[in-house]
Amino acid sequence: MNARFRYNPYLTSKQILHWLEHQTIFAYLHTGLGSFHGEYSFLLGICTASKPHFYSLEEAFKRKGWYFGFISYDYKNELERVLYARHQPTIPTFSTAFFEADIVIYRKKNDPYYEIIAQHPDKIAHEINNIRVKTSKNSFRADTFRSVFTQKRYLQTIQDLQEHIREGDVYEINLTQEFSAQFSTPPNANTVQQLWKNNPVPMASWLRMNDLMILSTSPERFLQKKGDTLRSEPIKGTVKRKKIPYQDDIQKKILQTEKFQAENVMIVDLVRNDLNRVCLPGTVHVPNLFRVDTYRHLHHLTSEITGTLSPLSNGLQAIKACFPAGSMTGAPKIRSMQLIDTYEPTARGIYSGAIGYLDPQKNFDFSVVIRTLVANLSSEIMSYHVGGAITIDSDPFAEYEESLLKAQFVNALLAQ
Repeated sequence: MNARFRYNPYLTSKQILHWLEHQTIFAYLHTGLGSFHGEYSFLLGICTASKPHFYSLEEAFKRKGWYFGFISYDYKNELERVLYARHQPTIPTFSTAFFEADIVIYRKKNDPYYEIIAQHPDKIAHEINNIRVKTSKNSFRADTFRSVFTQKRYLQTIQDLQEHIREGDVYEINLTQEFSAQFSTPPNANTVQQLWKNNPVPMASWLRMNDLMILSTSPERFLQKKGDTLRSEPIKGTVKRKKIPYQDDIQKKILQTEKFQAENVMIVDLVRNDLNRVCLPGTVHVPNLFRVDTYRHLHHLTSEITGTLSPLSNGLQAIKACFPAGSMTGAPKIRSMQLIDTYEPTARGIYSGAIGYLDPQKNFDFSVVIRTLVANLSSEIMSYHVGGAITIDSDPFAEYEESLLKAQFVNALLAQ
């Protein structure tokens, strides 16, 4: 049974976030930017079952209903026999995990109403509308986040990877560093509000699956399926924003230089190749090449690749063909992932994977897991990763500085 009622963007969205503090299994997918290609301004799935079950990606595709969850980076090991995990993740979890939502709440774009799909939607609407929003500030507290790399080791690792590039092993590779810390006060609704306010992005999310909590401010789409149309929007190329307008314009122009375009086009070609494995011949196109997307703290170079899914393929095969996102690996993809497993001291876990949903028609939309905090509520450990693309022309220190720039989403949160 569906119910529609008027949506108050200044009150009800906050009430929903605070209502979620009483739930233990949910996924809240949110866009803070109007340029988002998705169908929804927000989409929320909740599981209230007394004995919830988590399904693999393959199981979720076989079942009917709404499914929400994530695909960990190390799902790659199940897709390619030559890949395996050399290290353990700081926060262990499933390779893929999806729950069936018995409550779905969403608001479509340019619609003054939001909709609830549930057995008793009026009761849920009443609960949300009677939530008293707490006006207290974000109370999240954590110890100092420490990297698995020293600066010296990170710079040396970049040089080692550049030697692999010289030898022809890869053309480009994504190197990341993980930061982790103990936290004394777990993230809550106020934390999420502050995080999304500081970093409005098109593919934000807040997930909880019992002790696992994920807070994401991802600007990047991994893969979307709507009908028989597939869309991927890889990001490769990042510069810091400047406060003075003319200096900020110069930063945008820097993104259009040969170095950044070369990084971006290698990933575009990789994604085109992935999509061609499951799309009708001649349908894979690049409607946007080298688009500059502007966010609060930085500019990104983004491209868009689309294709028409072949009748001989399906959505699950499309995800498997494209996973993990090429922007998070390098080119060639498999050799890049082998080197990543060799040189990064910890497994990536959820980072570099995907977060999203499957609807009853098996349409889906998944973000790339970047700018993301992952927490275990029992062990009180939290971590995040940052990094960037390494090419033969990369300046190691500039790459190190770029990775720290991407960590601002956490630093700003802890500074509140």
